[in-house]
Amino acid sequence: MENFTPEKTQKELSPETVEKTMEKVFDIDTKCTAYSSAGGFKRPHHNSAFGLSWNKIETEIYDEYHTGKLTKDEFEEKLKQKTIEHEKELIDNVVETEWKKLTSNISTILHNGLIGVSKEDFYGGVRKKGPIKEKYLERVQKKQTSDLLVYANIVGRSENPDELSNEIGNSYWIRDTDFNVSIIFDKNFFEEVSPKDRDSWRTLRGDKWKFNADDPGVKSYFEKAQGKKPTIKIGDEMLQNYGFDNYGHKGFDEKGMPRPDTEYGFVFFPRVPKRTFKGLVVKIPKDELYDQRIQEVADVVMESNLQIPIYDTDGNVVWPKKMSFEDIKKLDNEKKQKTEI
Repeated sequence: MENFTPEKTQKELSPETVEKTMEKVFDIDTKCTAYSSAGGFKRPHHNSAFGLSWNKIETEIYDEYHTGKLTKDEFEEKLKQKTIEHEKELIDNVVETEWKKLTSNISTILHNGLIGVSKEDFYGGVRKKGPIKEKYLERVQKKQTSDLLVYANIVGRSENPDELSNEIGNSYWIRDTDFNVSIIFDKNFFEEVSPKDRDSWRTLRGDKWKFNADDPGVKSYFEKAQGKKPTIKIGDEMLQNYGFDNYGHKGFDEKGMPRPDTEYGFVFFPRVPKRTFKGLVVKIPKDELYDQRIQEVADVVMESNLQIPIYDTDGNVVWPKKMSFEDIKKLDNEKKQKTEI
């Protein structure tokens, strides 16, 4: 284990805080770990504004060639080099803008928790812009919370969990992004209900909030089983290894629990409180800005006063101390052995 020492640190943690944060470190590939992608994006390969901003530069290079300042070979080489440099500058600007939006979204989430949104808002882009607290509170006051959902997945409960190592990094909403930040949280605050149930509001103080599988295929399998046995619930013996599709994927596991594809995953409602957060998983390119970006996320965590570690998608801890995935697994095994004694 080594200290994380980026070039710039806006705030330093006390040794006690570092220790308390590191005590929460665990193997994020452990089954039943709940996680929700807070947003992500791919680095663009081409910028649509390139042509508009390129005209002036291109004209200047052509003028140098036509006035004899450049030979034909020099002109072609300079045109090629300037094209590459200009496109990179534009793309870098887009990436920086999107990264700032993402870290701002994370800051909002760490202060307010994962706030449920309706499906219409989710697919309309609210997911990327961050939760709208005012809209949520208005719905709560009116007791219109049945469709306020937080989209998430659970390690080991995906359609093909045995085929995925480091499942979080390989899940649908994360694998095709270059930049992504996900929230790991404790799902024990919630109670899982059948795929067709949407009883999202706690009618009695102290009752657990709910979550269920949101995969259309899983819902369809459950409806078929329900047609044969109207009182059926998840975990029923009849649902064990139930519901094969054309690709051989099972809708339910050997315990009769839903196995949604990570594209759909589970929905938790009406929100996921920040007190349940266990860590962040960050996916960013390992380039010259890697340490700086990790520190920017760390600054957001410190500003929120949540003592949670930051992992990369390989399961390594990258903040507040570096710790390899292999060392984490060893540490987890030691904890289990002490518990068994």
